[in-house]
Order: sequence, then structure tokens, then C-alpha cells
Amino acid sequence: MDIRTLAGRLCGPAVILVALMAFPNVAEANSVFDDFDDPDGNSATLDPAWVISTTNAAPPVAGVDFVEAGSSLTVNDILGVPGGNSGFVRFTQTFNPLASRFQSTVTVAWDSFGDPTISQTVGIELRDGSGGLVASAQMRDNRDSGGGFQVTNIGGTQSVGALQPTTGTATIEIIRDNAGVVTILWDGAVLQTGTIANPIEEVSLVFGTLNDATLGLTGFGQASVGLVQVTTPEPGSIFLALLAGSGALLLDRRRRRHAVA
Repeated sequence: MDIRTLAGRLCGPAVILVALMAFPNVAEANSVFDDFDDPDGNSATLDPAWVISTTNAAPPVAGVDFVEAGSSLTVNDILGVPGGNSGFVRFTQTFNPLASRFQSTVTVAWDSFGDPTISQTVGIELRDGSGGLVASAQMRDNRDSGGGFQVTNIGGTQSVGALQPTTGTATIEIIRDNAGVVTILWDGAVLQTGTIANPIEEVSLVFGTLNDATLGLTGFGQASVGLVQVTTPEPGSIFLALLAGSGALLLDRRRRRHAVA
């Protein structure tokens, strides 16, 4: 019986309790961890392990208005290049290759301040040693839909999820098991699954704004990241995360069927 079938039959607190007993969670090895709340109290200083780069935007750091304050990394503006495509800024860390299972978590927030012309992207990318995309998940607002969408990608296959509010928050998880199956969860619900075996060697926090020849430069609003973590989890951690995500998805489907009935 697979995880989704198990979740569908037994979804509830009892399942989580049984899973905890069967798969005790032991220590995980962190490749990247930053909650942007420095232990020395100097929360205004970004960890130098983060390398800042821009695409179709003014060079860093002059072209990016960002601050690490409290317990978040916040981008307040991105200065796009006139006539270019969408402008992006990436905060990137590299680490030793993770060739099999991994689990990444990032918490994001965005705010358009009620301005319908605002365009903003915030999310996470995981790449291999040659820069190839392994998986990504973003909230992407192109200012023409009354809000943004969940946009995910596994190994080059893109999926677009539900419409998001113009101001919101989300917890994004990207998990790969020993079989190479990657699962992307958004606030605990499964958005996309796929298989890719490439080792991951870098994580990027991505912020972007629309900038094209038709619409011209757009405003960015504000977007932030409050936590980013990339770990090598024990199998029990992966089981629990996928079980919870599958259960949430099945419960949502059941609620929709009952509502229609």
C-alpha cells in the first residue's frame, strides 16, 4: 500500500502518531540553515555565505533594495533594466552535493500594497553543480491576473497551481526520497511530483519583477523570506512530510466532493 492510499484510508491524528512511533525522527544534517536572526544580535548583517546576483536588473547591490531585519530577509525594490525581460535577484549558497534524499524548507511572504500594477516573484530554486534546475517553487504575480500563482518546476517540467492573494504567506517544502522522487508541497499540500536524480549543490532565494517591452517597468512591492533550510533528513521525516501532504490533498478533494453533492 502506498503513502497516498494509507493517508486516504486512515488520515487523521492517529496516522501521524503511528508514523512517529514507526519512524522516529533523529538528527538531521543541515547543508544550509538561516532564519535571518543572527545569534550575535546583529540582525542587519547578511551572512556572507549568500552570494547576490541579478538577471535583467541593475547590478547588485545598488540595484537591489534589501534588508535583513528582525527574523527575515526582505526585498523592497528591484531596479529593472529598461527594455529587458523580467528582472531577478538571487541570494545563493552552495554546499556539498546531496546525491540522494534531501528536504528543503522556505517560508515566504509578499505584499503588493493594494497596487494592481505591482509584479513580484518570491521563492526557491535548487540546482545541480552545473547550474541545471533540479526543482523550484515560487509565488509569481505578473500583474495581469489580480494576484499571483503557485509556479513549480521539477527537472524542467513546470506546473501552475492556484491563484494567490496579492498579500500572503506560504511555507514551501521540496523533498526527494532515495528513489529520486521529488515532491513539492505548499502549506502542506502536494503541488507537484516528479523524478530527477541530479545531485543538488546550491540553493537560491529568488525575487523578481516583470519588466518587458509591452508593459514597461513595473513596481515590485515587498517580499521576504523568514527561514531557509536544506537538510539530509532521516527516512522517517520524509515519510511524515509526504503523509501529511497527501492527507491534506485527499481531505481537500473529499470536501469538494461533499460540497458538490
